[in-house]
Amino acid sequence: MRRHYHENVLTNLPFGVRFYTSDVTTSGYVPLHWHSSLELLCVYEGELTLHIDSRAHHVGAGQFIVVSSGLLHDVANTPNRAIVMQVPMKSMQLFEPHPERLQFNAEKPAPHAAYTAVLEQAKRMARLIQKQPPGYLYDVGNSYLTILKILTVCFCEDAPLAPSANETIKDVLSYIGEHYAEKLTVDELARVAGYNGNYLSRLFHETTGKTLISYIYEVRLTHFYEGLVRTEMDIGQLMEQNGLKNQRTAREMFLKLYGQRPLAVRKRSRERR
Repeated sequence: MRRHYHENVLTNLPFGVRFYTSDVTTSGYVPLHWHSSLELLCVYEGELTLHIDSRAHHVGAGQFIVVSSGLLHDVANTPNRAIVMQVPMKSMQLFEPHPERLQFNAEKPAPHAAYTAVLEQAKRMARLIQKQPPGYLYDVGNSYLTILKILTVCFCEDAPLAPSANETIKDVLSYIGEHYAEKLTVDELARVAGYNGNYLSRLFHETTGKTLISYIYEVRLTHFYEGLVRTEMDIGQLMEQNGLKNQRTAREMFLKLYGQRPLAVRKRSRERR
């Protein structure tokens, strides 16, 4: 059942890691998802906001955040430039016997030098990969291992905690991902989860910090956004196709989520083609 919001990490470095620079020119949103990897996000310009365990984490320029394996999280962004490193659990098993138990926390007090070193080593990796001097992969690997060591030693909880992402919520997210364009009610989702509506609503909010209804809207709006920039379909029809029946509410939420109106997003995408 879980197809849509479990993110499979496709590695692009020979030692089993995905590493890339993200340069985003518009505000955006990635709905709740999880993956079986450690994820490091280093921001150099702009801002990211992640919701993890119902808490909002703001990551500005010159900051980073670490997301542990299996944790539900979403990402909202302003225009930004960031470096992303994702380390699958099977790659971490070379150094940690049970990496899935590690709980990372970038807000944990740690030496300033350690925090700065993570950011500098990530920048170094990006420069090396871009320029590819002779033997660059040795140096990239050295920086990668340095980052991994610092995160594990300085930014790991003293007592590893079980991942808080609830398996029931993951099933609900996957169901929403498959049926977002249809009429969805809390009672229907509760039947899928095997709970009553009130309990599921409370569990979802406690786990994600969002209501079920607002989250369904966010998923629909992300698909609507993709349609805006990839197709020429009439905006009203595109809303209808993605389950956005109340167009006024949809436009208001779209503006809040993306910082622009749908027509402006479409116009900008055409100009960039």
